[in-house]
Amino acid sequence: KGLARSPGRRLGVLGTARAGRRGAPLPQRELGLRREEGRRDRVAAEPVADAAGSPRGQTNCESRGWHRHLRCTFAARSASLTDVRVCPTILVILVCAGAGWAEPRSLAEVSKAVERRYNGARSLSAHFDQRYHAPGRLPRAESGELVLRKPARMRWDYASPAGKTFVCDGKWIWFYSPAARKVEKSALRETDDFRAPLAFLLGKLSFQREFGQLTIASSGPDTVIEALPKTGRLPYSRVEFTIAADNQIRRVVVTGEDQSVMEFAFTGEKLNASVADAAFRFIAPPGVPVVEVETPNEEEQR
Repeated sequence: KGLARSPGRRLGVLGTARAGRRGAPLPQRELGLRREEGRRDRVAAEPVADAAGSPRGQTNCESRGWHRHLRCTFAARSASLTDVRVCPTILVILVCAGAGWAEPRSLAEVSKAVERRYNGARSLSAHFDQRYHAPGRLPRAESGELVLRKPARMRWDYASPAGKTFVCDGKWIWFYSPAARKVEKSALRETDDFRAPLAFLLGKLSFQREFGQLTIASSGPDTVIEALPKTGRLPYSRVEFTIAADNQIRRVVVTGEDQSVMEFAFTGEKLNASVADAAFRFIAPPGVPVVEVETPNEEEQR
């Protein structure tokens, strides 16, 4: 009753009671609640990473926030190292799928496909680059335009060197070089010129009939067929054909018995283009002599 009548005395007693409670040990349940509230306050005070991953809302708990940032950074680096190990495998799979790689084709499959392509063509035109290598001689590079037409007609017009011409009319081969100031004439079947192995492209093409041993290999997206002559009487020891996926002959390399090498690379191929008969008639320039080239067989008979 005395406390109720005297507000001042009541406050003093309450203050003393509260001070006594602050100094006394807290119950375990209340202590756990206060610890949980303190933990939530600290977490709320840590910096929060924005969408770009950089900390924002810096507070007095900045040091704890940076520890968290470092943990996230190392975790990200570990993930990136895993990505680096996985990415090459993924890239290989994607590249292989994009390139459309397939199992290598067999010799029979490739040879038959090439034969169908060129046996079905009436004519062919293409740009050619020609290179010649011989032991003890300087290499030579030439280029120009090529026209072929069935049966066994060819014309090679050289842009480099200008004026050089090689013509086959189906029976005779005519070769003119402005530097030599003469025309060489030889029979088609008896010629030892390296262009003769190309004559079968517009004949009845048959790898098995024209050549002896045949081998096949892959060269990137292309296929390479190596053909050996049937007999040792021919002027070449090996012919190598590089064939594209669409069965075009991109390259022909002819190796001679003397180890000289004549290489032909073809681009811009066109099949069944119209070609006039006049393209395969050769007329010697005025004042230039025509020399008939004798074959080794003819010399032996004499």
